[in-house]
Amino acid sequence: GKDKKTLFLFLTCPLVWYMVPWMTPAFLVSTLFLWANYFVGCFEKSSNLKDLIISGILFGLASAVWTTIMYFFIFLVAIYLFNRKVHLVFLFTLAFFIGLLPSLILDQIYFNFAFYSILKHIFSNVSFFFYGGVYNQGNTMNFFSILIFLLFIPLFTFLLYRKRTFNQNRKQIIFISAVIFFLLLNAQIRMLIVIVPSIILILGKLLTRRQLVLQIALFLVLSLL
Repeated sequence: GKDKKTLFLFLTCPLVWYMVPWMTPAFLVSTLFLWANYFVGCFEKSSNLKDLIISGILFGLASAVWTTIMYFFIFLVAIYLFNRKVHLVFLFTLAFFIGLLPSLILDQIYFNFAFYSILKHIFSNVSFFFYGGVYNQGNTMNFFSILIFLLFIPLFTFLLYRKRTFNQNRKQIIFISAVIFFLLLNAQIRMLIVIVPSIILILGKLLTRRQLVLQIALFLVLSLL
């Protein structure tokens, strides 16, 4: 069935095996991000405020664990809440900050400033972008790093842009595309763990048996390299 396809894709996904040796919050963040994306999709279909609030809290929790996720909040608001009433944006933002509370509280306790980690993250990125970082290490992104990055995105991702599939999942696919383009600015493979699960969930419903076998084979080759 379709669920088995999705399971096989997850089990063989090279990104998962690539991340296994790393002591990183990426898997937790990926789970929170996936559920946040799911609930905002539910809100899009039902306009149930509970789904929007849950999505905002999960998004905030993901950002509390991994500050980079905070940038995707802008994409999500722009894509899912565009042309919506202002109070919905306010409600989602409030839920986001509720989820972010663990980080804000810890920063207040240890640094006497609730937004210390957020501002540190933002200014370090600005420093890296304009000055090559505080140690002048420079941006190491090149054609090869971008190519490797793209190889870890499922081959059949292009199926998402078929007219019928795109129309059925328009905002989710636009959101996925925006996140991938943003990640390309600093093409680190580990960052893909955030968005690839969302791609796989859609592909699990689309792939034929032949496409599934080919995708799994490619995943296995990449996992073994």
